[in-house]
Amino acid sequence: MALIKCPECEKEMSEDASQCPACGKPNKKIRNKKRSNYQGGGCLMFIIGVALCIISPFLGGIVAIVGLVILLIGFFI
Repeated sequence: MALIKCPECEKEMSEDASQCPACGKPNKKIRNKKRSNYQGGGCLMFIIGVALCIISPFLGGIVAIVGLVILLIGFFI
């Protein structure tokens, strides 16, 4: 956990804080970090689905499509 300066009031705050405790200005870096967790599950499902296509093309195709949909939804959340 590192300390950064608030761009509004220039007081120190944690880089993990969602907003400055002194002035309340939102931390833009936190918003960008929240997205990545949701996309990982979709990517893993897509890879598993592609691998399952060798054993069962129907089941593997369904899992791959669901993983791809989850991955795409993660970009828009």
